[in-house]
Amino acid sequence: MKNFFQLIKVLWSSSRGRAFLFFGFYFVFFFFLILIIRGGHHPVDTDQTYERGKKYSFSFQELFDKNYSFSYSEVLDGNSMLYEGKKNQKQSLFHYMENQYYYDGENYYLKEEKWQKSDNPFLLPDFFNEEMISSLVDASSYESTTSYESGREVYHFYLSSNTINQIVYGIHTDIMEEPNKVVVSVNENHQIDSISFYLNSYCIASKMCQKSLDIKLSFSDYGKIDKIESPIARQKS
Repeated sequence: MKNFFQLIKVLWSSSRGRAFLFFGFYFVFFFFLILIIRGGHHPVDTDQTYERGKKYSFSFQELFDKNYSFSYSEVLDGNSMLYEGKKNQKQSLFHYMENQYYYDGENYYLKEEKWQKSDNPFLLPDFFNEEMISSLVDASSYESTTSYESGREVYHFYLSSNTINQIVYGIHTDIMEEPNKVVVSVNENHQIDSISFYLNSYCIASKMCQKSLDIKLSFSDYGKIDKIESPIARQKS
């Protein structure tokens, strides 16, 4: 230690030595500063199940049971399309643009003077399929959860357009983009209230829109929808 202080004294006696001491002091100072900053950051959880969207406390089972009321909206470049109705197993009865539709699991029918076979009125029907919805959420990357005192929870995810193309259409793409967002809202009974897909990147990359596409699926009355009688069968009788 004595030799160390003697060395400091010798270096301090010359301008070049003082410059060397100043340089050494700042080097040590910034070295310890970097250590302190790094020590203040918590390590990022890179667990694969966490990143792939498994960190949630809700189930898709009640969607898979296919017995609920629904309200679906598609908003493409500001133009809104709203579908409201009920579903029991493969059958659903709903309204769209003041028109009444019936779906028997294979075909869509539009009520005019009589029920007539119709085209599928949904812009992106795959996003209303229960199994597809589950697959898209499971393949998303988890971001965060917001919890409320009421027991309600809102889960935030990111979903790439490449993943959408692979899951929905079975094609592989390599799109460089800002990821799309998925938000799942769950009530105090851990039932899914709504699932929102914010697909701006996807619709622009696929040339479906100029700037935005939002899809929101809202669910209620799980298990309370009685069997839907076929209006087509009644019409034929």
